[in-house]
Amino acid sequence: MKKALLIFILFLNISSGVGQVIKRDSINLTTRIIELESKIVNLESQVQILNERKDYFQNTLSEQTNKFSLIIGAIISIIGLLTFTGYKYEIKRVKKAFESLINNREKEQKDFKQKVYKLLTKTYKSSANSNTMISEEFANSGIFIGSFIHKLITAKNLNDLYEVIHLLESEKKVKEKDLIDCKESLIVNLMDAQELFNKQINLDIRNTLVIKEREREIFYYLDEISKSEIDDARNEISKIRADILRFK
Repeated sequence: MKKALLIFILFLNISSGVGQVIKRDSINLTTRIIELESKIVNLESQVQILNERKDYFQNTLSEQTNKFSLIIGAIISIIGLLTFTGYKYEIKRVKKAFESLINNREKEQKDFKQKVYKLLTKTYKSSANSNTMISEEFANSGIFIGSFIHKLITAKNLNDLYEVIHLLESEKKVKEKDLIDCKESLIVNLMDAQELFNKQINLDIRNTLVIKEREREIFYYLDEISKSEIDDARNEISKIRADILRFK
C-alpha cells in the first residue's frame, strides 16, 4: 500500500515536472512565436517602406527623366537655333564678302577697260597722224600708190578710233563732239583717197602693176573699213572699190 502510494506520488511529481516543462516550453515557444511575428511585422514594415521608397525614386526618376528630356530637347532646339543663326550669319557674311569681291572685280575691270580704251585711243590717233604724214610724203614724192595706201590705213585707224570713242561716249567718258570730229576726219580721208586714185593713179598706167602687187593689202583695208557703223564711210568704200575694178 505504501509502495502504491509512493508510486502515485512519484507519478504526480513526474507529471507535475513534465507539465511544468511542457508549460515552460509552451511559454518559450509562444514567446518565440511572438518575437518572430514581431520580426515579420517589422520586416513587412521595412519592405513597405522600401516599396514606398522604390515608388518614390521611380517617380522621381521618371520626373527627372522627363525634365532631362525637356532640357535636352531645349538644348537641341537652342543648338539648332544657334546653328541656324550661325549659318544665317555665315551666309550673310559670305554673301557680303562675295558682293564686295564682285564689286572690286567690276571696278578693276572697269578701270582696266578705261585704260585699254585710252591706250587704244592714243594708239589709233598716233597711227592715223603718222600715216597721214607718210601719205603726204609719198604724194610730194610723186609716189601716188604709196600715198593712196596710207590714206586707206589712216582711214582704218580713224574707223577703229571711232568705235572706241563711241564706246567711251556711251559711258559718258568723252564728249559727243569727239565722236563727230572723228567721223568727219574718216569721211574726209576716204574722199581724199578716192580723189587721189582718180586724179593720179588712174592717169599713170605704170601704177597697174603696183596695184596688182598690193591688191590683197588694198582690199584688206577696204574690207575692214566696210565694217564701219558709219553709212557714209561704207558708201565711200563702195565708190573706191568701183574705181579700182574699172582700173583693173
